[in-house]
Amino acid sequence: MKIEPNPHGSLWISLHSGDDEYPCRLSIAAFKRYFTQELPAWVLRPYQKRSQYSEREFFYPCDRQYGISLTENYLSFDYGRQMCDSNEDKQKGFFLPWGEWEHIRCTLYNLDGSIHTADTSQSFDVWDKARKTVPKAEFNCQDYDGMEFVATAYIEEREWRLGVGLFRWLRLFVKPKIRRSLDLEFSRGIGREKDYGKGGTTGHGIEMPPGESVEAAFQRYCTEHEISIAHQSKVA
Repeated sequence: MKIEPNPHGSLWISLHSGDDEYPCRLSIAAFKRYFTQELPAWVLRPYQKRSQYSEREFFYPCDRQYGISLTENYLSFDYGRQMCDSNEDKQKGFFLPWGEWEHIRCTLYNLDGSIHTADTSQSFDVWDKARKTVPKAEFNCQDYDGMEFVATAYIEEREWRLGVGLFRWLRLFVKPKIRRSLDLEFSRGIGREKDYGKGGTTGHGIEMPPGESVEAAFQRYCTEHEISIAHQSKVA
């Protein structure tokens, strides 16, 4: 039996038919470990898929899988062929309603910390309009190689509550998840990736603790990403 670390903490037990690269095997994930035991090929034969691109009749083996898995909050059942095609895969799954976090609010803040817009409608149009009109801080900066660019920044906060459907009552006993972030947009692609033909980073975001200012959060970002600030101004 082969044992490997499982840093994701997912749980499953699964029987695979295998293919030309991987043998028939029983896999178990538990106790932050992966346990894999190879099995004789006759235990579970691969699914034989007929090729649609051959003039003569031709079949090729595809994995068959039977098992149950729980990854984060998603429960999945496998009961046959796995073709990496949702129309053909024999798989069913769903999120557990008592473990789901529902997004209920997006709030945009003015630069002085007052609320600009608090949207609970979940409407993209409302949020997009507010995002375009929220006051932003503007910074004239230099990248690590001296390239000049302009960064604009604004504060966004999102809130999630535990439980959906019949399990909404759980949120009465569990604190909401609230994430405040500094959203950044750059006038040019920045970072070392631009030297490798990838265009560089044109937008980013970092989490902000309560009470941190836009200036302090952006300075922290610059320190971590080899950026220097030449000048700052406010944009209405």
